[in-house]
Amino acid sequence: MQVGKEFEEIESFFAGMPATDRGHSFYPVTAEEELINEAEGAGVEEEVLPSQPTLEKEKRFQKSEHVIDLVAVDTGSIQIGSTENGVVIAVKGAVVSQYDDKYSLHKMGPKLIHISRKNQIVVLEGIGQGLGRQDMFVKTSQNGEKTISGGSVGFKQVQDRIRNYVERKLQQFAISTIKGGIILFDGILAAREWDTPTQFLENTRELAFDEGNSLVGIAKRSDLELGGVNILYLPTETQEPCYREIIDPDWTALYPPSFGTIFVVRFGPGGFTFRTDVCPFIVPAEEILNRLYQNARIHLGYPYLLKLAHIHSVFTKPEIVQLQVLAARDYGLRMQKPRDISVIFAPFRRGV
Repeated sequence: MQVGKEFEEIESFFAGMPATDRGHSFYPVTAEEELINEAEGAGVEEEVLPSQPTLEKEKRFQKSEHVIDLVAVDTGSIQIGSTENGVVIAVKGAVVSQYDDKYSLHKMGPKLIHISRKNQIVVLEGIGQGLGRQDMFVKTSQNGEKTISGGSVGFKQVQDRIRNYVERKLQQFAISTIKGGIILFDGILAAREWDTPTQFLENTRELAFDEGNSLVGIAKRSDLELGGVNILYLPTETQEPCYREIIDPDWTALYPPSFGTIFVVRFGPGGFTFRTDVCPFIVPAEEILNRLYQNARIHLGYPYLLKLAHIHSVFTKPEIVQLQVLAARDYGLRMQKPRDISVIFAPFRRGV
């Protein structure tokens, strides 16, 4: 798989970030609770159903004769340490492809970036520019004063904006690698205006359709409810693989708006259910679901391709230690003893 322009844009973004003050102290993160699953990203979406939707009866997957290629994308980020005026984060991503039952992997990163109050505006403007709207996170007044929007003030928020930017670029790269297949996103197919412009996602959809590809987003968590019950916990008549479509007469008012048909899907016998958004090319959304089920390997009730993408986006402990050493060297920081106060709360080890 050749490196596309999206990888070059990501490289350019990280290379173009200005250096912060050198010689500052660097406190590496070591506490277990700080490192576990931080690569998951933003987590649960803010979702609101506009009216009273209906839930279709469960349907079993139907056999599909179409043999197609699949590509899955995932990214992860983690804060590896802090300085006197900021934090150092690492970002990585993976694009995993399935061609004729063979797998191909293309990795991005890990990349390091030192965020401080001095360069935060430049970082956010760079992300906005890469997503097609430079003023998305930073507003400029008539007198030239720049202010950061409320949703991106904290370093944790900036960290997720960077991770999201990398993931969106990798998604567009993945689209260009196959024709007539399915691109798997980790999460919903929604225009979340707090981190991605609607126009960027519309462009992503058009790029997919130009290649004859369909988009499928699989979310492990959701806030959507029907009758006061989270859609992932709705009772079912069978524990076999099946799906149910959520039908609403006023999807246009859904926030954040979905770019696909929304299903609740169980991919494996007795497995968990997932919110699954399907944005199909030409054929009905149900047909795309059936093609996915027939062509994807399902492991413990979850598409194995997405699992592989996740595995290659998670940071291991040895990798984190290596990145901390690199960060101290590259940014001219003075390595200090970790500020781990969890020992105060032993044996519960919580409190950082």
